[in-house]
Order: sequence, then structure tokens, then C-alpha cells
Amino acid sequence: MMSPLLHLDRFSLSFAPAHRAVVQDLSLTLEAGERFALVGESGSGKSVTALAILGLHSPQQVRYQGAIYFQGKNLLSFSQNQWQKIRTRQIAIIFQEPMTALNPLKTIGQQIVEPLLLHQSLTFSQAKKQAIALLNQTGIDHPEQRFNTYPHRLSGGQRQRVMIAMALTCRPQLLIADEPTTALDVTIQLQIIELLLKLQAEYGMAILFISHNLNLVRRFSDRIGVMQQGQLLELAPTPLLFQQPKHPYTQQLLNSQPSGFPPPFLREENPTSLLSAQQLDCKFQLDSAATLFFKHLLKKSVSTYHAVREIDIDIYPSETVAIVGESGSGKTTLGLCLLKLQSCRGTISFQEQFIQDLSAREMKPLRKSLQIVFQDPYSSLSPRLTIEQIVGEGLLIHEPELTAAQRQARVLAMLEEVGLSADFLTRYPHQCSGGQRQRIAIARAVIIRPRLILLDEPTSALDVSIQKQVLLLLKNLQLRYKISYLFITHDLAVVRTMAHRVLVMQQGRCVEQGETTQIFSQAQHPYTQMLLRASLLDT
Repeated sequence: MMSPLLHLDRFSLSFAPAHRAVVQDLSLTLEAGERFALVGESGSGKSVTALAILGLHSPQQVRYQGAIYFQGKNLLSFSQNQWQKIRTRQIAIIFQEPMTALNPLKTIGQQIVEPLLLHQSLTFSQAKKQAIALLNQTGIDHPEQRFNTYPHRLSGGQRQRVMIAMALTCRPQLLIADEPTTALDVTIQLQIIELLLKLQAEYGMAILFISHNLNLVRRFSDRIGVMQQGQLLELAPTPLLFQQPKHPYTQQLLNSQPSGFPPPFLREENPTSLLSAQQLDCKFQLDSAATLFFKHLLKKSVSTYHAVREIDIDIYPSETVAIVGESGSGKTTLGLCLLKLQSCRGTISFQEQFIQDLSAREMKPLRKSLQIVFQDPYSSLSPRLTIEQIVGEGLLIHEPELTAAQRQARVLAMLEEVGLSADFLTRYPHQCSGGQRQRIAIARAVIIRPRLILLDEPTSALDVSIQKQVLLLLKNLQLRYKISYLFITHDLAVVRTMAHRVLVMQQGRCVEQGETTQIFSQAQHPYTQMLLRASLLDT
């Protein structure tokens, strides 16, 4: 009987100085040519395990127990010189964020050639020829020209293809893909997964796929291991794990996928819109650096960027309208235009009052009714203010007649509504988790009883179980306070559970809009159809 390609035997890992175990007694095997997925939420130990397999932790900062066998040899007994010889040659890795993984000071050609020169004793000319072939194989257009391109001149999808090309230079037996699609749009995600499947078939390599995206691993993997807090809780063939999950945590993860429908919404016979906009149009003047970038990208000189092109939209009381599209489609810019946080042309009315020509001073009374929750809960809260000060800031501005005691009582009541205790009043943002921070951001927006909230990717930075909690919270708050939501997202599963209507954007234009059920069942525009296919949803 052949031994497995990779075998982790009661592997544990801890970091100095406390040496608290972040991976505990992890045992699993990976066969040659197999696709194995490790799934779990942030902090479960997936990525630190991957780095340990490649010996990328600092020896002074880490303590290992157990063993990691690769082709029968215990990697944990290797010297640094031995590690270097197997990296890329036998075990390669694709990192989550290609912009930080690639060296910004070297061309992509120089970075792909480097392992070829190090491990295969090729001349530069031979290595360059092989690198160009790899770029072509991984779907990079005009590979001869791209060879001399720097990473910042490539899109996110192109940079990830370059990372894959680098990983495949020496035809490794094992490829570790650590969240390789997380930072990419849904259409690009699908392209990268299809590329990895094609290359695996050609190279015959095994793939260890690390992800929190259960839809992706369901399509990609032969077997799945579920991790939580450093422990492997369940291990099963992919179909069996999805059909008959045994561990409560696995069941919780599967049940955390966005589901259900938006709160009931019945439009009146002759409805009056809460917010209405016609022919919204927004252009940006480009600075010299951006002008050079677009000249390189488009092969022509441009001085302006057309972010939003003549869009009409209506939002009704208590309704959720989702704006979907890929990065750069103009979703966030449209949202900022509607809230008069970005200058634009066209007409905007809010509560039957035209607001497009109002000054900042004239807009101030309306700001109470127009709020926003940002995408990143880590950067949208001031690190210098307590949670009480952050949530109560709107009351200070819009209800200055409140006493300090009244204001604190309102803040405390609002925190309780979003599921946070009185202990949070004196905390600072860095003392809260990502999910708690997003609840705080929602509390800050809702406390002054707005009519409309712009939700800009409010769950994209959160783990799946936390996402579901936040979406349920938003639904409950909408029912309680009759709030309208303008929901910006690229996650169509979230759209289906949250939105009554959908507006689809591509390159600044609205290509399709309609009722959510209609869009999902009978999408008319090819771009909408492509988004639905790429999202891996059963529509």
C-alpha cells in the first residue's frame, strides 16, 4: 500500500511567548492527485497549518509537536537548506492577496523566472521562454508584453494568475491554495477555480485548498476537513459532508449560508418614492498617475473616468434595493451620489424634495434621515472614541437638547437592540471583534431613526456565521423602524435573502433592474446571467 503524499500526525503548533496552542493534535492525510479542502472561520488554524507545511514560520517564534510527513519524510526535522530545496520544486503555495504577495519592485517576469533559475539550472533565456509559456497557460493575454509588467499594472485576477504561474514553475506534487479567490469578483473567482482544475488535471498534482467559502469547496474538493479553534472536528468526502454533516459546528457552518427572504414589502397602488433619481451621471478628473495608468490599460489618453452613466432609480419606504456588479462597476459611487456625498449631474429627490442643488448646510437637517454603514468595520470606527461616544455621536449633532444621561440611556438601549451588552459602553473598537464592530456601526446609523441607510458591502469582511447574524439583525431593524435600505454587494446569495428589487451595474451603466425573484429566475441581460452563473447559486 502506497503511503500518502502528505500526512499530518497529531500536529500541534503554538507561538511564543505564551505558547498557547493555535493548532492541536491535527491528523489528516492527502493522497497524490487529490483535492482536499480545509474550511473554517477566521482564527481556526487553517493558514498557520499551511505555512507550517512549507516551513514559513520563524523558528524562534513557533513550537511544533507531532509530525508532518511529505513523501514519507518528516518536514519538521528539516534544516532551512532542506526546506528551501522543496519549496516551489515539490510544494508550492498561492497566497490570498496577490498584491501583497508579489514584489512591487520587480516585474512579473523577473518573479516567475526566479524559481526557475534557482531550482532548474536554466539559462535566463530558457527560463524566460518557460515563464512566457506559463503566463500563456494560466490565461494571461499578450504574455510576451506582460513579462515586463509590474504587479500594480495588473488587475486582481491577472495578479492571481501570475501567482499560479509562479507556483507551477517546477511542477510541484502539492499545491497549497490559501484563500486564492477571496479578494476577487465572483466571475473572476470562477475563472480561477476552473483554471486550477484544468492545471491539476494536466500536472497531476494534489491541491490543499484553504477557504471559508463553502460554495466553492463544494464544487472543487474531493474531501473536506472542518476546523474550529485549531482542532479538526470533522473529515468526510464532500458529498457526504454536505448531505449528512455530523458535528454541530459543521451543521452551523452549513446553516450559516444566506437563506430566507426579505421582510414583507407591499407597495401601495400609487406609491410615492422615498428617494428618486433620474439621469445620474458622475465623472472623475484623473490625476497624472491615474492618467498614465489608464493610458497603459486602454492604449489611449484619457483625462476623466466615467463612474456612473445616466442611471434612474427609485427607492420606496421600507424597501430594500440591492445594487450589484463587479469591482469598478460604479456601485459605491452611485450610492454616494444618491446620499449627496459625491457630486454628480442629474436630479435627486428625497421625501419629494429636490436635493441635488442643496448646500452642505442645507443638507444638514436631512442627514439625520440618510445614514451609511461602511464595508470595513475595522477602519470605519474611530480608534480614539469609546463605543458610547461612537454610537452617541449622531445624537450630539441631531438631538443636542438631550442631557448626557438621556443620551447614554438611548445608546445603551440601541446597543441592546443590536445584541451588545452595557459592558461595551466603555470599550474601544480594538477591543471588539469584526462582527461586534459591524453591530456598533449599525447601531450608530439606526440610533437617530433614519429613513434610508446605505449599506456598502456590510457583511463582506465577516465570517459566514457572523454574516447571517448581521443580516438577521438588519431585517429585524427594518421591520421595527420601517427603514429603507440601499444594499451594495457582490454576493448574490445575500441579495436573494435581503432585497426586494435589484439593480445590476456594469461599467457605470444599469444593464438590468427588476424584482429580485424575476432577476434570479428570468435574467434578461447576458451580464446578469453571467453573474448568476459565476456566483455558484442554484437559481
